[in-house]
Amino acid sequence: MGAPPRGRIADRINVARDHLFVGREAEQALLRHALAGVPDAPSVLYVHGPGGIGKSAFIRQCAKEAVAVGRTVVHVDGRVVPDAAQAFEKAAETAARTTRALQLIDTFEHCQGLEGWLRDEFLPGLPADVLVVVAGRHAPDVRWSADPGWAGVLKVIALGDLSEGEAETFLAKRGVDVARRGALLAFAAGHPLARRTTRLRGRRSDRSATGRRGSRSGTTRSGCRPVRSSSNRCRTSPVSCAPPPRTRSPRSRAGDH
Repeated sequence: MGAPPRGRIADRINVARDHLFVGREAEQALLRHALAGVPDAPSVLYVHGPGGIGKSAFIRQCAKEAVAVGRTVVHVDGRVVPDAAQAFEKAAETAARTTRALQLIDTFEHCQGLEGWLRDEFLPGLPADVLVVVAGRHAPDVRWSADPGWAGVLKVIALGDLSEGEAETFLAKRGVDVARRGALLAFAAGHPLARRTTRLRGRRSDRSATGRRGSRSGTTRSGCRPVRSSSNRCRTSPVSCAPPPRTRSPRSRAGDH
C-alpha cells in the first residue's frame, strides 16, 4: 500500500485564502460567462480599483475558476516584469501558444506605460479563445471606449467596497468578536484592507494597554516583578517575595559627612 500523496504548503495557503474570499457575486458571474467562451462573452476583463480593495484576491479567484474548467493559467505580475514590450511579451508567451488559456495581468499600474501597446498590439494578436484579465489601480484609458471595435470585446469592472453583509461575513471569517464588528464596520466600511489593518491595530492596542498596566505596577502579567539573582540573570519572583530595600552600611553613611 503506497503512501498517501504529499500536499504542499501552497495548498494550505490557498485554502485559507479561499475561506476568506467573500462577495463579488456579479463579477464572478461575468467571469464564468467569459470562461465559458460563448460568442457574446468579452475577451478582456479590465478590473480596477484602489489599493487593498481586493483586486489580487479576485485575480486568484479567476485562476481558481479557470483551472476548474480546464483552462491553463498564465500569470504576469506587473511588479516583476520590466516596463518594456519585449519583456512583457516573453513573460506572457505561453498564453499565445496554449489553447483556451487564461492570461492574468496583475498590478498593471506598475507597467501602465505599456497600456497603449497592450491595447493596440499585444491583445489583438492573441488567439480568439484566450481570455485576458487585467487588474490595476487605474481605470483604462478613454481610448479603449473611444474605439468602437472594443465595445463587445472589453468589459470594465470597477471593484468597490463590499456590502455591509459581506463585510460582516468577512470579519466573522477572520475571527473578529461580534462585539467589535460594529466599530470596525463603521470605521472601515466595506474596504477589505482597511478592515484588516484596523483589526491588527486593535490587537496591538490591546497588547500595549496590557503592557502599560503591567509597567505601572512594576509587575509582569503573572503578578511577578523581574529581579536579579546572584548570577545577574533576570528571573521573576512573586511580589511578596521581592527582596527588601538595600540598606547602606555604617561606613557608607560615615562617608557622607
